Amino acid sequence: MSYNRGDLNKRVYLWNPQKIDTDTGQHTEYVREQKPIWANVGFEKGRRSLSNGVYDVYTMAMFKSDCHEKLTKKTRLECDGCFYVQHSFHAERTINECQITAITVEDIQKAQS
Repeated sequence: MSYNRGDLNKRVYLWNPQKIDTDTGQHTEYVREQKPIWANVGFEKGRRSLSNGVYDVYTMAMFKSDCHEKLTKKTRLECDGCFYVQHSFHAERTINECQITAITVEDIQKAQS
């Protein structure tokens, strides 16, 4: 039993880390874009945090989606032009549900194509 299809209404782009060899023989880690997925995106803290005056309520988001093979604990997320780094990752593959709490970041280190 996975999430209701109508609730997965945002396009989320997955960015997975990959090691790349540089000209000097060193290894550098960049992230490369994977396939986009559909997810439900909302604020993680909710109405209670807003009423209690929590200041970081808009920097954390909750992503709910189906389980995907490219979606791992190290995956970075992009949605509506904002980048996110995972804070917590919970996947229940038997019922095909994945829930991620993520923190907004300025940018992620992308590999040059």
